[in-house]
Amino acid sequence: MHFEQSHISNDFLKSLSTLTLKPSSLDICNCRCDEDVTFLTILDIFPCITSILVNFAYFGWLNDLSCFGKQFRFILIFYDNFEKIFSFQPEKLYDFVAKQGCEFRLYIRHYNGDNLTDKIEQYIDPRFQHGNFKNANFIVSFEYAGSVNETPYVVNNTSQTNGK
Repeated sequence: MHFEQSHISNDFLKSLSTLTLKPSSLDICNCRCDEDVTFLTILDIFPCITSILVNFAYFGWLNDLSCFGKQFRFILIFYDNFEKIFSFQPEKLYDFVAKQGCEFRLYIRHYNGDNLTDKIEQYIDPRFQHGNFKNANFIVSFEYAGSVNETPYVVNNTSQTNGK
């Protein structure tokens, strides 16, 4: 499902769920979302979704995704609020990404015009290794002054194979 330049509410999503077959992906771009639209409510309404692209973040988004114990294929979050995007503990992010498997990709893109690359180090668990874009499980991106700075990370292969 793809939404662009829309107003997204839980009522809208619930009514849509009665009309659509089990979608596996959700794309919310350039939309205004009600504050109570969260990953918990989205996945409760559409439990088959494994790929998510959203232009919002909120405090606790990672906890919401983690509590489902679900395998995702792809998650992209792009937003301009640094505190909300990075409102997680580094070890919880690593554990979440590691449990997803080697094909999973999490892409976090912050776009408020500031280069905050140095600021994110405190949010990156030291178990992440620098990777390349081909094998990255997690990519952090900052859009600023007309350019983009992206850093790819990969989960330690040993912890992925063992499911830890």
